[in-house]
Amino acid sequence: MDAQRIAIIDLGSNTARLILMNAVPGNAYRLEDEIREKVKAKPGRILIGLGGTIRNLAKIEAARQNYPLNTLHSFRLTQDSISESIRQLTELPLKERRFSVLNMARVYHYQKNHATHVRYLAGRLFNQLSPLHGYDSAEHELLDAAAILHDIGSMINYYDHHKHSQTLIINSGLPGFAPREVALIALLSGAQRAGVDGNGLQSPPHPGKHSRP
Repeated sequence: MDAQRIAIIDLGSNTARLILMNAVPGNAYRLEDEIREKVKAKPGRILIGLGGTIRNLAKIEAARQNYPLNTLHSFRLTQDSISESIRQLTELPLKERRFSVLNMARVYHYQKNHATHVRYLAGRLFNQLSPLHGYDSAEHELLDAAAILHDIGSMINYYDHHKHSQTLIINSGLPGFAPREVALIALLSGAQRAGVDGNGLQSPPHPGKHSRP
């Protein structure tokens, strides 16, 4: 590798930056360029990864290697290890995600008949409006989960139960779902009522005004 030229990639949940730097006298580096889209490192450069996405990929690989240290500082990720992590994540059984949703629903004593009916109606609307919203099976699954869980907050208090549903989903988590997916499921459950107030609840993003989840 050419130690005189390095690249730093800062990869978040929906943003990426690639910073290119050159060595200067005094063991320092000078900014050469900064690219925010279509990040692709050139061969022969040292690539330093920052951000939560990079750390999570490193954690997965460290667990796979039984890495003995508690710190991930200077941990090396290869393209092969990242490809393997992506393969494993994409093959996560759908059954696990469905079980996760139903398990939470049963813990909080959901009304099965009502939740199933809401799920059916939401699914029909989703499919009929697909030419307008342009979403696919990934978003359909999140809507499906929200339909099942939308009333679990009634376990705490019927009034404002939509807020309690949102809080329960966020705090309990859903094994098999990514944190952002859990947040979207909670958001859909919390925004089931038409009125949106100033207590932290927000309407789901409109597909015509915001980027896709």
